[in-house]
Amino acid sequence: MDLNEFRLQFAKGDMKNIDSDPDMCFHDAYVGSATSYNVRNLSPMTTYTFRVCGRADGAELWSPWSISHTSATTLAHHGKQIVFIV
Repeated sequence: MDLNEFRLQFAKGDMKNIDSDPDMCFHDAYVGSATSYNVRNLSPMTTYTFRVCGRADGAELWSPWSISHTSATTLAHHGKQIVFIV
């Protein structure tokens, strides 16, 4: 089964060690068919957690979430972007 639609989400902070429901903290960054996406307008000096899932053409349900990835921004915005490739 090939996935052809993807959903990328992010949350501020390291969601790997959170006690509350992480689904309450994540927000959609992208939903569509592209296999890469530039996440923009992130705050400097901030840790973010990202996750992705997908679904096949015509499927109603999304796949399980990927293992989350945590990364941190450094400098203020200078056109630098985080790119995720599925």
